[in-house]
Amino acid sequence: FLFLVGMVEAVMLFCVLHALSEDMLDEYFITSDYIYRSEQPYITLLQRFINENGVSSGDSEKLDAWIKETGVQYLMVSRDRTVLYDSMYAVPSSSGGAQTLRVHQIWQFFCPVTFADGVADVFIYNRFEERFHLVVTAAELFISIFFWIAIVLIALRKEVRFIMGLNEKVSRFSQGEEVDFVSPERSDELGN
Repeated sequence: FLFLVGMVEAVMLFCVLHALSEDMLDEYFITSDYIYRSEQPYITLLQRFINENGVSSGDSEKLDAWIKETGVQYLMVSRDRTVLYDSMYAVPSSSGGAQTLRVHQIWQFFCPVTFADGVADVFIYNRFEERFHLVVTAAELFISIFFWIAIVLIALRKEVRFIMGLNEKVSRFSQGEEVDFVSPERSDELGN
């Protein structure tokens, strides 16, 4: 029973810590320039690829090839907040409102890139923040397990003290002393 109670409390602690830390990390990544700075090396690679291959902003075949070559997770190209290329969709117009919403959610991370048909805004995602989420989740898990062990040890300590008290009473009884074995604070087989 003690293990189960401790585990439930540890899981609740993990859930609270995880929700708080995810919100804090998301807020950091949205308000800082971390993602923008992290995508810069990929923007440089893309610009070089565009210059060498004469890629236009909607050239899905060449952009797909670049994504495959570099291992980038996601690429979006837009101009005037209109999506020209989205690596999640085969045809830009097939996603409709979903793309428009995505442009408005990530516009602060767009970088200007010069294509063969002019300048367009590019967003590249390659799980830049994933390692932070993994480290924080591991820390949350460690804290929760430590909390669970602490709860169990504290509860067991109380039980061990009671049993040690009974052991002392048995020792005194074996030496001929009169001892009261009944413990009024317990209602289990050890108390009554």
